[in-house]
Amino acid sequence: MEKTKIYDSYWKLTLHNTNFFGTKFIDGLKILSIRKKNKDFKEQQLFFRNELKLKINDISIRKWINQYTKLGLAYKDNNNCVILNPISYKIIKEERIKLRKIYLSEAFYEASFNQNNIKNIKF
Repeated sequence: MEKTKIYDSYWKLTLHNTNFFGTKFIDGLKILSIRKKNKDFKEQQLFFRNELKLKINDISIRKWINQYTKLGLAYKDNNNCVILNPISYKIIKEERIKLRKIYLSEAFYEASFNQNNIKNIKF
């Protein structure tokens, strides 16, 4: 008989980021904006996981971080630590949904433009 896995925490984390203008999404950005003097990405992952207060593994927390990265709201520095895009700070501070949408569109556009440029580089 095959063992079944419990995915409750995984789905809580995945659905955490589906409402771009909801409090959980914005709270996620706020957590990512906390700049600790982390030595490396593993230490940063542990900090984020503790802040989210969900029982999740390292793979799931990386997925959570990568969702913000793929949206253009965060990136990784030379030490592989997560840093927010300056647009993300505008989204955090802005109360009006209309302006949050504009900022989010800017981040999406910037992320897609950068990804296209990366794909087109020839060595």
